[in-house]
Formats: sequence, C-alpha cells, structure tokens
Amino acid sequence: QRTLLGHLAINDGIPSIKKNGLTMMVMEILDKLKSKFLKEIEKIKIGSQIEIKINDLFKLKEDFMTFTGLQKEKIENLISVTFKLSEINKTEKADLKEDLFKKVYKDNTPKNSTEFKKRIKNEIESQFVNQSDQKFLNDVTDEFIKVSKIKFPEEFVKKLIKANSKEELSDVEVQNEFDNSINGLKYQLIEAKLLEENNIIINHEMLKEFAEKSIRNQMMAYGQLEPSKKDIDSITARIFSNEEEVKRMTHQLISEKLLVLYKEKVNKKITETSYEKYIELAYKKND
Repeated sequence: QRTLLGHLAINDGIPSIKKNGLTMMVMEILDKLKSKFLKEIEKIKIGSQIEIKINDLFKLKEDFMTFTGLQKEKIENLISVTFKLSEINKTEKADLKEDLFKKVYKDNTPKNSTEFKKRIKNEIESQFVNQSDQKFLNDVTDEFIKVSKIKFPEEFVKKLIKANSKEELSDVEVQNEFDNSINGLKYQLIEAKLLEENNIIINHEMLKEFAEKSIRNQMMAYGQLEPSKKDIDSITARIFSNEEEVKRMTHQLISEKLLVLYKEKVNKKITETSYEKYIELAYKKND
C-alpha cells in the first residue's frame, strides 16, 4: 500500500493544506472535495493524523492529479492519503493603526483609517465591476444564440451523440442530449467566427501569463500578498500538466478577450442600480 502525507491546518474554521511549503485553502477546491473527507478532518486533534482513501477524497480522480501535481501513472497504485493536523490558527480583529495598514498594503500604504477604508471600498466596488462584466458577457452570448440562424444536420448530430456516448442511449435520451447541446454547439461556431474575424489568437505565452495573473490574484485574496515566483511557477506547471485545466483556462482567456471586443463594438446602455436590484437582474434566470 502506498500513501501520501499532507499537513493540515485550521484557520478560523477553514481547513488549509500545506504542500511543498505552499498553503492551499480548501475553499479553493471545496466543490471538488467529497463531504466525507471534510467531515473526517473535523474529528482530528492537533498532532494526530487521519488516513483517507483516495476514492473518498475528490469527486473526480482528475482533480486529485491536479492538486498533487502527480502524473496519472504515479498515482495508479496509491490507496490512501494520510493527513496530520499540525496547527489551529485563529484570526482576531486588528486595530485600525499604521501597523495594520503596512501589513495589508506594503506599497503606497494608507496614512490613516479614512484612506484605508476608502482603498477597501474601491476594491469591493471593483469586484462588482467584474460581476457586471460577467453578466454583460452572458447577455451578449445569449443574444447571439437567440438571433443566430445556424441550422444543424439534426440526424447526423444525434448519430454523433450516440457514437460518443459510453452508454447506450434511448431515442428520448438522445433527443434530450441534442436539445441540451444545441445552444452550446451554436456558440462554438459563433465564437470561432468572432475570433477569426477579429484576429484574436490565443498562444502559449498569453495563456501562461493569464494563468500566473489568476493564481497571483487568488493567492492574494487568501492573504498571501506577495507570493513567490517559485510558488507561482509550481502551481502554473501543475495547471499545464492537466488537459482539462488548460481547456478551462483557455476558455476564461477567450471570454476576457471577447468581453473587450463586446464593450468596444456592442451597442449598450449603462445604468446604475442598487445592489438588491442588481442581484434580482443577475440571478432572475435561476428563480
């Protein structure tokens, strides 16, 4: 039996795992973990350890490979992972003083609490800008699909769905799969045409730069304000070793490029609204 050893810490009730000197917040991958794992780690005490079967850790085996950075052939014989609880940390509120300002903002440090609060306010507002950008992107995408006149050879596509399915599908299941896939197929063609006509090309260097920026922002969001180049390179290498992660990152970069294009060329009307109204507009499709 082969096992891996991870070190576990608890920060304000949020588990984190230390690997190769880098703390990775479980929150980052919470939706990928099985609830059984999270329940088990709640039981252990400082200095003790627990052994978790590989199959009880992640919902998808591919995510285990992404997290550890190990190649498929190296984890085929792994049976379990042993976690040891090394420490429990508790965060306390800090006084609004210069010492705190310097810790949070090493560059261009705020001089007083007023400047400090204003900086935080601006950062929170920027998050809502990102969310409104995402809604704008989604709305334009939906409109493209709605007005498109693209026709597909229905019977041929259904044959492809049957041929690519690992399980035998009934005619009803094939029809449902076709109905669910058709909008995605339409937008794939629309997106390809947009990229071609606007000379938008995604290469390896652009993808690497985008990945490093995303990683740095995510690490800063969890309090690691100055992540080292070594840490960034390590996570980037792990991403590029996983085909699904590369596809996901490529899709994100394409969306970013198209957002810039849409903002430039799509006729739009900018309006200000309240937070409550925005939530209602942004998520009304889920009601």
